[in-house]
Amino acid sequence: WDITVGPDVEAFKSNVRAQFPTASGTSLTKLVDDAFDISRRLDSLPTYSPELVSLWSKLKTSLSTAPRVLRLRNPSTTPAEEYLASLFPGEGLAGLRAALYMLAPIPGMPSIGLLAILGTGLRGRLYAPRGGSQVLADAFAEAARRNGAEIMCARRVVSILTEGRQVRGVSLDDRTELRAPSVVSAADAKQTCYRMLGSDRVPESYKKMLEAQPVSEPYGLISLATTLEPATFGFDATDVFVCPSNDVPRALESKEPEDCFFLLAFPQYREAGSDPTLRAIQIVVPAAYAWREHWETWPTPERGREYYALKKEWSDTIIARAQEYLPRLSSHLAEVDVATPITFYRYTLNTDGAPVGWHYSSRRRWKQRIPFLRGLYQAGHWVGPSGAVPTTRSGKWAAELVLADQAKAKSA
Repeated sequence: WDITVGPDVEAFKSNVRAQFPTASGTSLTKLVDDAFDISRRLDSLPTYSPELVSLWSKLKTSLSTAPRVLRLRNPSTTPAEEYLASLFPGEGLAGLRAALYMLAPIPGMPSIGLLAILGTGLRGRLYAPRGGSQVLADAFAEAARRNGAEIMCARRVVSILTEGRQVRGVSLDDRTELRAPSVVSAADAKQTCYRMLGSDRVPESYKKMLEAQPVSEPYGLISLATTLEPATFGFDATDVFVCPSNDVPRALESKEPEDCFFLLAFPQYREAGSDPTLRAIQIVVPAAYAWREHWETWPTPERGREYYALKKEWSDTIIARAQEYLPRLSSHLAEVDVATPITFYRYTLNTDGAPVGWHYSSRRRWKQRIPFLRGLYQAGHWVGPSGAVPTTRSGKWAAELVLADQAKAKSA
């Protein structure tokens, strides 16, 4: 199904009706109205760091936003699958439900997530950086350097230095010590506390909170360089979700390469001097960290002959499925790079190779100040919702917290 979501609402409705003539016009209008309502209500909620405002300010904000928050309770608890079935029931509209569900293809996603994305798209407020996420990262890095930051690549923090209950800096893998009264970690919260800080310095109550939180579900990433031109087959650089059936929840739960869903992405970023005849394709695939006993590496994520064989079997199966939409893909590959959840763990040290921090269903919002150690802060996916905007905002708030705390310490 090919449904375009954009600021032309009538075009969206016409697009749906053309492919699903039996869809109720009333239901379609309700879907659009609900999406606009949810998107606008979420935009109207204030965004602030609770650690940077007074208790009185938080109380006033809570009271003023209470009516809007209450209106969001029902879509926050109603599964997207149930909501769509109420609007578009019957086997004949299973394809429409599947297509709409793929706007937020996460197992058990509440309807608020689907409606927020749909509403934001229909309002023309969905954006992506030209050139892909690498361009965004490069822009942040350049801005940091312009403001005096030094970025050290291929260097690993092995420990956070402390004296008593105060941070004193970090130690790197070459034994270099960088002294500082404040440290902000965007690493996995468990790695920050257990590996860099040391489990013996973490209170038992905090450990229990860490262990009780589920992490985001891992995926695999197959990156291809091909001589094929995706546009020849109708791909216009828009991400495409491939689902093997209209039973989207079942496909989302599967971690088997033969019947799971996957995403086809067509990155436009190009390195200077790269071969102009090559095109990039990435295939994002749900994958279990413990698939086939940790990719035949149980009990530790070590790579060996069995791992590489299984990795090839897994990627070959997915590429063969992608070939249904990109004919002759296998015979036109210049480069293939495969990352499994084990790969993500090795490069990020994230628990179970978690790609975006805590699981989306977790309602806990972690304080950015580590409560048991002065001068240690968290940022990134491990303090709140994932996504470029929330994680970027967490970095800004972490900097403001550091400045506020240092000013307070100087005046004391």
